[in-house]
Amino acid sequence: MSLLTHIILAELLRRGATTERELYESVKKALEPYGIDISRSEFSKLIMTLELRGYIRVEGARKIVQLISRNIG
Repeated sequence: MSLLTHIILAELLRRGATTERELYESVKKALEPYGIDISRSEFSKLIMTLELRGYIRVEGARKIVQLISRNIG
């Protein structure tokens, strides 16, 4: 996984369920110290990839994003 996906997942762990827009702003702010800028389209692609891989769930018209609990064992 890339730095961007790790930061997205870390922000979800920190914030809990949130809207996609709020998550984007939070991730964008977290990337500022690294000098990395993420476009909205790049962020959306990462969100879709994480959802397809089963890490997160995006629900409803407001696009609520939440981390999926995975039991490893």
